[in-house]
Amino acid sequence: SPYWAPGALGTYSAILEMSPSHYYSQDLYSNDLYFTVYFIVVNFIYYLLSECWLKSSFGKYICGLIIVSKDMHKISLQVAIKRCSLLLLFIVLAVSIRFVFDTNYIITSILFFLIIDIPALIHGQSILDLVTNTYVVKKKTQKMV
Repeated sequence: SPYWAPGALGTYSAILEMSPSHYYSQDLYSNDLYFTVYFIVVNFIYYLLSECWLKSSFGKYICGLIIVSKDMHKISLQVAIKRCSLLLLFIVLAVSIRFVFDTNYIITSILFFLIIDIPALIHGQSILDLVTNTYVVKKKTQKMV
């Protein structure tokens, strides 16, 4: 059995490698949508709160990084909201692509991170940074204004 956890979580872990056309019951489809919406909402709230209060995600904060505007000022609340909204849009697009092209979550996740991070290899910034005109810098090298 592909289920390693009881209840809906076990069902969700079993469908990570399944494309939507391979669902054998309506319950799998419902659980998939439930967990996907939950994932999207939790990610949006996490990034919104951390970028508004810490001026970076929690992981960046632990690594001593901060998000700044192109003139090296701390990002404003509006920029943090714009970054989080853009990330939300990319997540929703990735999930939509999953259903349109009938792929599993593993392929969708790989494509999502490639789209978000390929510009970082070329320009040194993720697509979120390019669109919002922000940079990720070390706290000590950045003059706080």
